[in-house]
Amino acid sequence: MCAQGAAGERPVSATGPPTTTAAARGRWRGAVPLLAILAVVVALGAIGGGNGSAGPPLDPTSTSPDGAKALALLLDQLGPGIDQVTGPPVAATTGANGIALVLQDRLDAAGDRQLADWVRRGGTLVAADPDLVLNFAAPAREPGPGGLVGVKGTLVADCSLAVVRGVETIDLAGGVALRSPPGSTGCFHTPDGGAFMVVQPLGAGQLVLLGGPFLWTNANLGHRDNSVLAANLLAPAANGPRVQWIVGPRAGGGHKSLLQLMAPRVKEGLVELGTALVLLALWRARRLGRPIVETPVVELPGSELVVAVGNLLHQGGRFDDAAAILRATVRRGITDQLGVSPQASTDAMADVVAARTGLDRNMILATVVGPPPTSEAELVTLAGNADAIRQEMTRAR
Repeated sequence: MCAQGAAGERPVSATGPPTTTAAARGRWRGAVPLLAILAVVVALGAIGGGNGSAGPPLDPTSTSPDGAKALALLLDQLGPGIDQVTGPPVAATTGANGIALVLQDRLDAAGDRQLADWVRRGGTLVAADPDLVLNFAAPAREPGPGGLVGVKGTLVADCSLAVVRGVETIDLAGGVALRSPPGSTGCFHTPDGGAFMVVQPLGAGQLVLLGGPFLWTNANLGHRDNSVLAANLLAPAANGPRVQWIVGPRAGGGHKSLLQLMAPRVKEGLVELGTALVLLALWRARRLGRPIVETPVVELPGSELVVAVGNLLHQGGRFDDAAAILRATVRRGITDQLGVSPQASTDAMADVVAARTGLDRNMILATVVGPPPTSEAELVTLAGNADAIRQEMTRAR
């Protein structure tokens, strides 16, 4: 019971509570990894995100500057129009003199071979994607170990091909120079001897190879004679065949995996993010140095401690000590619950308690101060009176 009074005191830490600055510093240190991950995600979004244009580049439905809807509208006005197809044309539907257009090659290797077979059966392919064009024509290269010869600006029509009739100059807007294979005809030659356009036969058909597609984008189709060249190549007659515009498989229709479709910079960013997460996990999971042995705290429930102390007092016949603990608890309750000063006299405490609870003043006075009990019965009576006073003070509060 003596320990009950001690247990009622609030323990005080030797080190004291952490300061506000230390707590804020701890929260900030914990948030640093999350902020780093968020920054990486935002950077990946900036690298792999779209540019907000109204359609993909070189698409016949795109109205963005790098789209090709203007070319599609031009062909609709000049001739029978276009058919957007996702694979190589079929001779049964295009006829022997069909025309196919590839601004951006999205076919796989098998599709490119089928497209070449279609040309050999009498079709005309106008190809402007460098990856596809270089399957048929050798590129012009810089002297020595240099790469492809890039061309831009304005070039003059310097050949006698029928497809350049009415064309004086074109604005390339970028591309590569080509070497004319044997049996082909080059046009729009560059200073190094290469050509921007090469026309060559393939079986019963014909290839028209361009060094780049950008002269026919929405932003550049109206420059110089770009539109005239497009009309001559793709709409030579108003009653001619419809142009088979090969756009390739739509979203979800291709054969490449998601990893193959991802840009190299996005892959690098994901690798860096994964490495950072692994390092963070290792940093948080591993603590270097000698283990610190901590003395475990002995857990002893308060109720068992009170019973143990009470048994000791009972075995020793210490009725006076038990009565002192009970009376000290009652006085502390009067001070805390009724607001009586701890320095107040016993008579003043009894008067306040009697006035607030309606209990007998003499009983209160005998409980707060009085001779120590000499038997168990007297101690039990004192404990009952103390409990009654505590209950009435709780109601009167």
